[in-house]
Amino acid sequence: MVRLILAALLFALSAPGFSLAPGDNLAAFWKANAVRYTASRVLGPVAGWPGCETAVLATDAAFSQPPFVMVLRSAGRVVAAFGTVEGSAAQATLLLDADGDGVLDVRTKKNLVPGWLAFQLPGKRGDGKAFRALADRMYRQYDQNSGPVPAQMALLVESLRQRAADGSNADRDLEAALVSYLDLAATEPALGAGTLQALSLVLKARGGESALIPLFWGEALGSLGRVSEAGTQFARLLVLDPKSTIGAYKKAETEGPAGLAAFRKAHPDYWAVR
Repeated sequence: MVRLILAALLFALSAPGFSLAPGDNLAAFWKANAVRYTASRVLGPVAGWPGCETAVLATDAAFSQPPFVMVLRSAGRVVAAFGTVEGSAAQATLLLDADGDGVLDVRTKKNLVPGWLAFQLPGKRGDGKAFRALADRMYRQYDQNSGPVPAQMALLVESLRQRAADGSNADRDLEAALVSYLDLAATEPALGAGTLQALSLVLKARGGESALIPLFWGEALGSLGRVSEAGTQFARLLVLDPKSTIGAYKKAETEGPAGLAAFRKAHPDYWAVR
């Protein structure tokens, strides 16, 4: 979920005709039709991702035949399709694949790039150990009784951003995805949840997950009103860290007033209930 560097879509995309809709499989459409998309209009570079830009592609130079497909390019090469554009420049709406499963599922008027695209960034891939160490330090800030220390959290987030922008860092994709979540989680929780879903899968394939991921993922789901799914993530957090205080607190939140009352009785000094 990295903010695009552009003021607006500077062309009209208002032609009638076929368009993709929520629930449609963009990945399958793109695989079958990519060769037809020969016209391109660059939107701009992606902040924090050196060498990457986004563009809108069409099958004709006049951009008169939808659907218009949004893609991520690295060094001029298309690495992934992630959405479509509908409407005029003043009223453009983006329909995005939130989690990298190929299905279009989030509509927004904001110029955003889903965080799962970080896993399409070029470069070698690490084992995730350095990322997990940094994520675990962030997680402990929330888990300690005194709560997050702003100055320490600021240093951790700055370190995360620096590593995400370092093309020589083998864990760059992991850190770029987490930065993406942090940047827009409060305003675009559906994209945040999708980013964390993708990040969780990649981390598991690289040797293990940090408890920070289900913590943030559960919060994103909860803000979408998906309480049961949020509870599943907090329960998973407690499997990763059975002694987690923040995990117990978050799970209690999903259990309503009785759950929170029981938590306060057991942990009266915890920062979230003081």
